[in-house]
Amino acid sequence: MVYKPPNLLITYFQWKYPSVLFHLPLPASQRVVALTIDDAPSTHTGAILDLLKSHNATATFFIIGSQLSSFEGSKNILERMLAEGHEIGNHAWEDEPSVSLPLSELERQVKEVEAIIPANDKGAKYFRPGSGFFNSAMVEKVKALGYWVVLGSIYPHDPQIHNPRINAAHVLSRLRPGGIIIMHDRREYSTQQVRLVLEGLEAKEWEAVNLGTLMRIKDELEVKL
Repeated sequence: MVYKPPNLLITYFQWKYPSVLFHLPLPASQRVVALTIDDAPSTHTGAILDLLKSHNATATFFIIGSQLSSFEGSKNILERMLAEGHEIGNHAWEDEPSVSLPLSELERQVKEVEAIIPANDKGAKYFRPGSGFFNSAMVEKVKALGYWVVLGSIYPHDPQIHNPRINAAHVLSRLRPGGIIIMHDRREYSTQQVRLVLEGLEAKEWEAVNLGTLMRIKDELEVKL
């Protein structure tokens, strides 16, 4: 139930919390998923960007503010992300469970990170709570700040499972049109597992895109209907 949540459960959560992105249902012909990468930037981010470029893939990177402020070359990394078609999301200031923070402190952290990250194309704003837990009050708070809360439907628990092959195999086994993959930067195995996922997607003729692209695909299909 935790490692491989049933698709019906994900569908239910997306219906119950429309302001929280878990999965954007697409027809079977649309072999596309959103790739999101938490805990950037790190010494591994450049190599991950190289892999994405070589596979013609894009991603949404969720930035921890304290890492950004202490990471040498962070401004160049963020500029490179946007220049190469990726997006930047807000992952609060510290690596901690956001749901445990008073709403005033959460708002302060979100605003503090927002002040030091460049804006996405068309001003799209994404927030992923630390540790992945949320409640209705949190959703309403960040929604008032203009953010989507983003979780996902494909999560290999890679902070806890330190085997890139197992993590990549899990991601590839859970592919579904419109799925949102959650993976992590900052680990020694981060680059390898991203490489394995991208190679697997390519072999299966799937496309990895950022959140904004996935949302645009869904909107365009709905207009055609």
